Amino acid sequence: MRMTLITGGAASGKSRYALRRAQEWGPNILFVATCLPHDDEMRAKVARHRAERPPSWQTVEATRRVGDALRSGFDGAIIDCLTLLVSQMLVDAASDEEIDAEVNELCLAARNADYPVILVTNEVGFGVVPEHPLGRRFREVAGRANQLVASIADDVVLVVCGVPCNVVGWDQRACERRPTDSDVVYGGSALASSLVPPYGGAHSLTNERALAPPLDHKAMGAARRRLDMLTKPRGSLGRLEELGVQLAGITGRVPPVVAEKTIFLFAADHGVAAEGVSAYPATVTAQMVANFLSGGAAINVLARQAGASLVVADIGVATDIPSHPQLIAHKIGRGTGNMVREPAMTREQAERSIDAGRTVFRPCQLAGMGEMGIGNSTSAAAIVAAATGRPPAEVVGRGTGIDDATLARKIAAVGKALALHQPDGGDGISLLTSVGGFEIGALAGAMLAAAAARVPIVLDGFISTAAALVAVRLCPAVKGYLIAAHRSAEKGHTIALTELGLRPLLDLEMRLGEGTGAALAFHLIEAACRTMHEMATFTSAGVAERKAAE
Repeated sequence: MRMTLITGGAASGKSRYALRRAQEWGPNILFVATCLPHDDEMRAKVARHRAERPPSWQTVEATRRVGDALRSGFDGAIIDCLTLLVSQMLVDAASDEEIDAEVNELCLAARNADYPVILVTNEVGFGVVPEHPLGRRFREVAGRANQLVASIADDVVLVVCGVPCNVVGWDQRACERRPTDSDVVYGGSALASSLVPPYGGAHSLTNERALAPPLDHKAMGAARRRLDMLTKPRGSLGRLEELGVQLAGITGRVPPVVAEKTIFLFAADHGVAAEGVSAYPATVTAQMVANFLSGGAAINVLARQAGASLVVADIGVATDIPSHPQLIAHKIGRGTGNMVREPAMTREQAERSIDAGRTVFRPCQLAGMGEMGIGNSTSAAAIVAAATGRPPAEVVGRGTGIDDATLARKIAAVGKALALHQPDGGDGISLLTSVGGFEIGALAGAMLAAAAARVPIVLDGFISTAAALVAVRLCPAVKGYLIAAHRSAEKGHTIALTELGLRPLLDLEMRLGEGTGAALAFHLIEAACRTMHEMATFTSAGVAERKAAE
């Protein structure tokens, strides 16, 4: 269900605003308090706040494992507050890794609740933090926790002097308006516009480093030790063991768990299709979306076989698609511009496509990336060429199975687009605006959100790998979260994989897209986890270990 983060300074009115929001949901609200009073002043404050809540609300006090308090049967829930939860864990001498893991589990529980959830937190930068080691550590850990929650929340609301300001979410138009002469100006910039900084700012996807935590090397070491204890020669499971270690580093769990699997499929059209670069008309994009929704496509079959759910989102299909309970409508535009003659999209559209991917992403334990869009292999080839410096002829492939004449037009189209726009291969936004696709931007956004939530990202083929190049340009730390499902028959795919330093798990000469390769790779990834979970150790099985070298 919907997850909202409400933040602000001390005594800003954020908790009172959370109460107002929750009262709209119904009378049966769960209030989770994360702080136990330790003195008379705190006890009086807690009693005063409790009296402000309606009598029908249920209050639960939880200072650890807060997500476990989110039981079913409520109209909604408030967790107040995240900052106090982090403070209590620091008092309990929890490690940074333990705090990150608990906050991540709380996010998953909030996302999986069958009612909307509000998390209240202090904006750390608004408060006074003592300049000593514990104070600095609190600032870093609490700030990281806030950024993690914000990265996957549907709404982010900043409360200033009792006034809620929508940063991300349900009143996005209010956030995006430009300052006028009537706006209050402080320090040379309008306060209203400062709430939504441009990409590269504090709440920016181009500054995602803090939202994609580094791999947990302690967990990786523990995973290696566990693998060495299992009844097999060391390293004998080859790539499965490498996968297990990587998954432990991503999730922070040993053994890792990937039972909840989701494939995110983003669809959009491309203006470059007008250049005759595909064997199919652009109308096929909408027709295939209908096929996904009816369950008849290859990805439907393979997702079912893998036990994975499928999320389908319209990010920019040129025609209107009838509403469907399984379709997420998040259209940025009716296809991109023809990159041979104009930029594929504006900067605003590029940013919105990334935000759309973040919004569509939902917590899971394994995220596969898929797409659909006639002409998108041309866009992907242009991105790969720009990002790697390779000439178009080396990265452009036959896509949907085009003939030699169409291939020549496709190579020429990529060359003309690159010459016209000269995108910066090191800038993800530049790649998208010049030659990208709305679904490619959404894929990159979903990858950023997955990495922020410590969820492994399984790339499908050429297009999703091009999107990964965009995501990594925006946030280099995302690279550690990537797993290449397979090597596509598209020749540019190997170049893109090499640029990312990835080795594919499979090589089946596939070039379908949709997330089909990711679905097949799910079986191998799950096998890597199950061997770590279910195999006996030498000690438990009573099997003699390898003799030490004499």
